[in-house]
Amino acid sequence: MKIDSKILRASFDKILSSIEERYGDKFEINLTEDFYWDISKDELYNMNLEPKQLSIGSLHDDAKEISKINDQDLYPTAYNLKKLNSILRFIAEELN
Repeated sequence: MKIDSKILRASFDKILSSIEERYGDKFEINLTEDFYWDISKDELYNMNLEPKQLSIGSLHDDAKEISKINDQDLYPTAYNLKKLNSILRFIAEELN
């Protein structure tokens, strides 16, 4: 299966717009948690094995990195999607 980047961008915009309609256009969320379990790519998608190589990520560090991209202090790379993902997952779980 494939998904087009234009579909991702449009869908993300619609989701974020929906959240802003519900919570206000200056929506902010307090990252009340910091640390989370991070699973390596090799184990994340292998349903035949239970993950054994867990590492720890930090929502606070991820948010700082994403803010640096917004402030143009950090060049955006594909790896930053991983940091954005952890923040988006936290928001999704908090709002549901």
